[in-house]
Amino acid sequence: MKLIRTSLVLTLSNGGVCILGDFLVELNKESAIRKAICDNATHTMVGLLGALIMILEKNHHRLPEIERISLIVMTMFASSFIDVDHFLVAKSFKLSRAVAIDRRPFLHYATIPLILLILMIPLYNYFNSPRLNVWLVMIVCAFLTHHTRDATRRGFTFWPFGTTKPLPYIAYIVCIMIIPFILNKWEHLITGHYHYGTLEIQTV
Repeated sequence: MKLIRTSLVLTLSNGGVCILGDFLVELNKESAIRKAICDNATHTMVGLLGALIMILEKNHHRLPEIERISLIVMTMFASSFIDVDHFLVAKSFKLSRAVAIDRRPFLHYATIPLILLILMIPLYNYFNSPRLNVWLVMIVCAFLTHHTRDATRRGFTFWPFGTTKPLPYIAYIVCIMIIPFILNKWEHLITGHYHYGTLEIQTV
């Protein structure tokens, strides 16, 4: 019951962070720097909360503590780092040029998390490593939550096929809150159980 309450609090907090972050982005829209900071900080916090939910909800708390911390830090960092492609495409470290690019930068292609989700199946069958899938699904969480936040303005870009219509705001909030649970379920469907050395962790 305590675990359920904690997951519920984190899930609602994730939705709240999105709403607050979007409000701050809009509030600071006249300043490109403050707007970018608020936007990226929101991506980072959403990645953090998503990682915490996935670890708590899927018994990953039985992983070594250092690995749990590493997974959380990695997901946070990846959620924030995705925006670096703006600067790479602009070929400039100037924020004004980075936000003025006329196309979707490559790390914002929703094709990336989709491919990673599909690759989890053959990779698990080949390496028989549930731990590898744990890391991959956390990376997918970082990408998918980032892309979902951005999709309210630009839709999802499935390179090379095209871009969807912008995501309705309420749908975006709901998606952010359920993505960690969907990804955990996907991982469970692939692996079914975990073997970490001599320790076997059965999922429920």
